[in-house]
Amino acid sequence: MPGAISDDADILGTREDVLAIAKNTQGASTFQPQPSLSALVGHVTIPVSDATYVNVDVLHRLVGIQSAQVRDHAAEVGLEEIKFRVMHPIDVLISRIENLANLPDKQNEEGVFTDAPCHHGRGTVHTRCFRAFC
Repeated sequence: MPGAISDDADILGTREDVLAIAKNTQGASTFQPQPSLSALVGHVTIPVSDATYVNVDVLHRLVGIQSAQVRDHAAEVGLEEIKFRVMHPIDVLISRIENLANLPDKQNEEGVFTDAPCHHGRGTVHTRCFRAFC
């Protein structure tokens, strides 16, 4: 996905959420082995067509920001009969910066802050999103 920040959706949740998402979307669930140092609880692959799918990662924690803070700041959104909470843009920015600072696997070209033309690094995109809410 050219220019995309991520090709999946991240959800703050539990094993029960992985199972519910898979059931309600006819998706396939997989779980992170326990015990694990990873923040990943599990993963759901949701078929959109014969050749296309969407990934949903369910995380039990975030790096550098408390889960309770994320839940408190999140906004409720409705999509037809489904209601869910969306992470506040400032919390997204904090999370991305903490990932960049603390997770070696995020310290790559996509995670570098740059203002170079046509660069779609996480830092640049999230900084622009942050500015839009100020």
